[in-house]
Amino acid sequence: MPAKHSLMSPYNPLLKLGLCLSLVFSACQTDKVAPTGDSGSGAGPKIFRPDGTPAAGARVQLVPVDNNPKPGLAKEAAGVYKLETNADGKYDLTGVPAGQYNVFSAQGDFVALQDSVRVNDGPATIKNDTLALPGTLSGFVALQPNHNSNSALVQLLGTTVYTNVGEDGRFEIGGLAAGSYAAVISTSLSDYSALFTGFSIKAGARTDRKDTLRPPYQGVPLVTGLHVAMIDTVNSRVKIAWNPSRRTDLLGYAVLRDSLNAPRIQGQPINRSRLTDTQYVDTLGSMFSGGVPEQAWEYRVIVQTKSGKFGEWFESVGVRVPPPSALMTIVTVTPKAPTLRLGESGQIIAVFSSPYRKISALTWTAHGMRAGEDPTRPTLLPYTDTLKIVRYASAAGSGADTLRYTAGLIPETVSLVCVATNDAGIDWPADIRIDVVHTPPAVQVSPDTIVMPGTVLHLRGRGTDMFGKPTKLEWDIGGTGVFVPTARGDTDVTVPNHMFKLFPCILRVTDEYGGLILNRVLKKSFRYPENGFELAKSV
Repeated sequence: MPAKHSLMSPYNPLLKLGLCLSLVFSACQTDKVAPTGDSGSGAGPKIFRPDGTPAAGARVQLVPVDNNPKPGLAKEAAGVYKLETNADGKYDLTGVPAGQYNVFSAQGDFVALQDSVRVNDGPATIKNDTLALPGTLSGFVALQPNHNSNSALVQLLGTTVYTNVGEDGRFEIGGLAAGSYAAVISTSLSDYSALFTGFSIKAGARTDRKDTLRPPYQGVPLVTGLHVAMIDTVNSRVKIAWNPSRRTDLLGYAVLRDSLNAPRIQGQPINRSRLTDTQYVDTLGSMFSGGVPEQAWEYRVIVQTKSGKFGEWFESVGVRVPPPSALMTIVTVTPKAPTLRLGESGQIIAVFSSPYRKISALTWTAHGMRAGEDPTRPTLLPYTDTLKIVRYASAAGSGADTLRYTAGLIPETVSLVCVATNDAGIDWPADIRIDVVHTPPAVQVSPDTIVMPGTVLHLRGRGTDMFGKPTKLEWDIGGTGVFVPTARGDTDVTVPNHMFKLFPCILRVTDEYGGLILNRVLKKSFRYPENGFELAKSV
C-alpha cells in the first residue's frame, strides 16, 4: 500500500487523501502568529471563497520557500507564520519579516497556494487569492531491488508536508492546493543521494507521476531482468539476457554458472573476456561427455566497475539442457507395410514424440498417389505422381496423425514417407510401403471319377479369393463355350451314350472385380475306358 501523510500533525507519517491545508494550522502550536489587522481597514491581501465571497476566518500560513519539513520533530522549522483573515477576507502581514514565502490558505474543504511570493518590509505585495478544491499527488519511488522502499521519504519543499514511501514503492499525498511544488526524494540508506524534482497539482484532480523516481545510487548496482532468451537444444547453447546497468563507471558484467545437479560452487566468471553487452551465449556441447542424459544449470550476472569492485547478485535463472542424443523425434507408423486388394480402403497411423522439441509439421509424401475428392483420402494410382500432404501440428511435443487412402485397380507397390519436422527445422522420416495386390481366385472341384454312359454325374465346384470374394460360378458342359451360372457351383450332368474320347466340363470362377484378369477356368475331360467313361485329370 502506498504511504500517506496527514496534514493534521507532523507526528503522523501518513498523509490522508482529501485533507485540506486548513488543518495544518491548528497542528503547529509553536508557529509564530503575526498580528491580525483591523477588520475594516488595512491594505492586506484578500482571500475569497469559490463563490467569490470573502473567506472570513480563513487560515493563512507563510512558509519559507527553502523550508524542508523534517519528520519526527515537535514543530516545523523556524520562520513559518500563521495568520487569519478578518470579516472582509483580509489578512495583515505586520510582523512577518521580509523574505520569499509560499502562502497557503484554507477554509473548510477549500485550499489555495501562492508559491514563491516576496514579502517586503514595506507594504504587502501578495496578490488576492481564491480557494478551490484540493488535489492529490501519487507516484512510485524505486531503490535497488534488494533495498526496502519504505526507507525512502518524499518531502515537498517550502511546505510542512512529507510522507514515507510504502513497501511497494508507492506514495500518495492528499489535500494539496493547486500549484507547483518542489520536492526532494531521499532515503536513510547509505550510498544514495537525494533526488530533486517537481510536481504540478491541479485543483480537485489526481496527479499520478508516470515516471519512476530513482534517487541516485553510488554503490555497485544489481543486475535485474535476468531471463533465458534462447535454448538451442540442437547445438546445446543457452542465451541469457538482462537489463542494462545505469552505472557510469561500468567496466562490464560477469556471468556465473552453477550446476543444479551438485551443491553450488561459487566459481569464476565463465566469460573470459570483458562483457559489455547485456546478453551472453553459453555453449554447453563439451558438458555432455560420458553419456550424461541432461544438464541443469543456474546462471547469475553481477556488475564489475572500473575500480575493480564486483556487485552482489540479485536473481538467477535455471535451465535444463538435454544432450544432442536425446533430441531425436521418434515417428512410428502402423501398419509398417500394409497389403491391400484392389479398390480397398485403408489407413496408416503415425505416432510422433519428442521429449524436448515441439513438432511444427507432419508431412506425408508418396509416389503413385494423388488426392481424391476428399483430400484426407488420397487415391493410389498406377503411375508415378507425387502427392504431398502437410499437417500442421499444434506446437506439441507428441501426438498422432492418420492418413486414409483408397487402393487403385491394378496391382502395384507405393512408397510413402511420413516426416515429422520439429521447431528447429529438423526432419525425422519414417518409410512405409503399400502393396496393392490381386490374387486370382482359387478353384476346388470334386475328385476325378469313372462313370458309365448315361450316368447322371453331380459336379461340385467351389471358388475362393484371398483378398476378394467370388461373385459367379459357371459351368460349361461339353465345351460349347456357353457358361451357365450356378447358385453355389454345383450342377448335374448326364453322361452321353454315344462314343467319344473327350467330354470337357469347365468351371469358371469370377470375383468381384469382374472382367479383368480375374477368371480362373478348370477343365474336366472324360475318356472312354474299357468299362465305361473315366474322368480325366484336370487341366
